[in-house]
Amino acid sequence: MVSPARFLAFDPKALTVDAVTAKVVTFDMTADSTPAQMVSGTITSRAAGLVQLDGYVRFDDGGPIHVVQVSGAPATFQMLMPQIAGSTITVAAVAGSTPAGPFALAHLDGLTPGQAGVALTVPAPVSHVSPAAAATNVASTAMFQWSASPSVAFLYIYCPGVNTNEGPTRFFVVTEDSKTQLPVFASGGAIPWPKNRDCNWSVEVHGSYATVDAATGTSGFFDPFTLRYYGALEGPKRDNGSFTESGDWGFKTAP
Repeated sequence: MVSPARFLAFDPKALTVDAVTAKVVTFDMTADSTPAQMVSGTITSRAAGLVQLDGYVRFDDGGPIHVVQVSGAPATFQMLMPQIAGSTITVAAVAGSTPAGPFALAHLDGLTPGQAGVALTVPAPVSHVSPAAAATNVASTAMFQWSASPSVAFLYIYCPGVNTNEGPTRFFVVTEDSKTQLPVFASGGAIPWPKNRDCNWSVEVHGSYATVDAATGTSGFFDPFTLRYYGALEGPKRDNGSFTESGDWGFKTAP
């Protein structure tokens, strides 16, 4: 297992930025023997593929520093992480193919250097059922279905524009079920179903919400590791969580 051997220095500086004023910041990186201790634990993955292990320092304001990344991580791990005031440790395990999917990840937050017994369980992504891959003549009334999941799922349909200067059409459905049709809106301003268009659909599961109501909390629904779909920590500060991405299946809409 690859882990940093030691941390030489840490120097924070307060900085206020604006749009017009150039700022100069000087860091004192003289070796100060930044204290550090091991974080250790186990990884269980239900997703296919090698596991990548990541370790972050997460500051109280939400900002992260990526400290450790190990590809092909073993089931048992330990990593040396620095003890820095105003921060905790986040560890994450990612399995599968990012960013296109399928892939899955699990993360634990609020850990402290020296903590042992950290247990990461990476869930399996859902898999597509219908419409079949490369299906044609798909109507707006089609039933989109995927393998059963005990958690709220997020269906995403993407249809690129016909012309290069035309934006895409996107549909989003959040549901407790493992299947859904697109909602029908009576309003004349409703988004029309694209005709004769090559589209893709995928299914995401953010966390383990049992109901849609439970997913509508003030801290939001999307997992903080999904901002760019590379399985990296870039989103706002949240609690422990997980994320799965099914990957895309293509289909063609009806003329």
